[in-house]
Amino acid sequence: MLNYYDSDSLREKFAPQDRSNQTASKLVEQLERLYAYGARRFALTGLPALGCAPARRLPVKNQECDNELNSMCDTYNRMLKPMLQRFKSKHKGVSYTYFDAYTFFLDVVNNASRYGFSETKAACCGVGKLEAEFLCTPFSDYCEDRNKYMFFDRIHPTEAMYRHVVDAIIDGPSKYVAPMNIRKLVSEHAS
Repeated sequence: MLNYYDSDSLREKFAPQDRSNQTASKLVEQLERLYAYGARRFALTGLPALGCAPARRLPVKNQECDNELNSMCDTYNRMLKPMLQRFKSKHKGVSYTYFDAYTFFLDVVNNASRYGFSETKAACCGVGKLEAEFLCTPFSDYCEDRNKYMFFDRIHPTEAMYRHVVDAIIDGPSKYVAPMNIRKLVSEHAS
């Protein structure tokens, strides 16, 4: 999605909705191939709110999330969900879990302290505004406590954020993981 968003030529060729639909359809095609090879259980994740990464906040007024990019991510996710439901109903024995990374990431951004974060805009490691103007290098500034930061560098989450993601995928509520979380997906097929 970032390549599409950053490419003027792709943006001229495809409307955001068309590109989202095409990308989601390609994912389902890959699931069809895996099904043909014998796969029956799938763990899938939607796109997170990529517009909230420090690098994407830089050009936005008040360094808020890039709503245009977030809208594209949300559109992709909304298109993917019914495709997954059709895939499941079409194929016998298919079970899957879908992690709504978009909703989860926005929840962390909007309720940072609940997750133990004090910083969701700036990166822990980098250079410049929001520590996001240049890549993290051995010469970059590092935060004192990366567990308090949502993002390690200009685009990638910290280990602490990934721990929250993994916990949500494994044991999360249906608000984030549907039609079941990983623990239920595994337990249903363990017997």
